[in-house]
Amino acid sequence: METNSQATDGSQRSRGSGIIITLLIVAAAINFIDFVFYGQNLYNLTGAAGFAIAAYGTYRRMRLAEAIGGIAAMGSILVKHFW
Repeated sequence: METNSQATDGSQRSRGSGIIITLLIVAAAINFIDFVFYGQNLYNLTGAAGFAIAAYGTYRRMRLAEAIGGIAAMGSILVKHFW
């Protein structure tokens, strides 16, 4: 008989994943603010969307969404600094 109120199926998030989700949301917000106020460059919007999708994928534990968001975010960083 289980007296513990927490789930034992591994559905609890670790503290590290919460920090990663927070950092991804902050990065998405920074890119969105850059897009709105500082030039309306498409790479800022792509970065905001990529970081937001990566945060959503991390939150819902969807590896494909994490990968797509990460690729979009890294692509926007590369375009921003090397194009």
